[in-house]
Amino acid sequence: MLSKLQQNLWQLYQSTVFEWQSSSPDFDDFAIITAHNPRGNVCCAEENMLLHQQFLQELLLGDLRFAPIVGCAPDNSHRELSLAVACDLPYALELARRWQQNAIYWVAQNQLYLYSVLISMPRA
Repeated sequence: MLSKLQQNLWQLYQSTVFEWQSSSPDFDDFAIITAHNPRGNVCCAEENMLLHQQFLQELLLGDLRFAPIVGCAPDNSHRELSLAVACDLPYALELARRWQQNAIYWVAQNQLYLYSVLISMPRA
């Protein structure tokens, strides 16, 4: 059973909208992952920027293709710098676990999917 906080977070994740920070990449399938606010715990701007820089370094060392994208609340009251990462879904989920993210977005064939990572979703 999800806690009230997890339910609220999941609803927020479902309403996220995205803004490309440059032209959208030509990736076929990709994950949208952030390093901000691990486990849903709000961090200060400086800590989130440090986490983002470390995440960038990991992707560069892994020779992965990526593009900057921002995930936003519909009213723009919350924004998180994220990366669209060209990789397969199992690797994306592994990355998200390493960066302690509750969820990721997966884009396949121009369809957006939300995947739980650290939040255990009940089976339908």
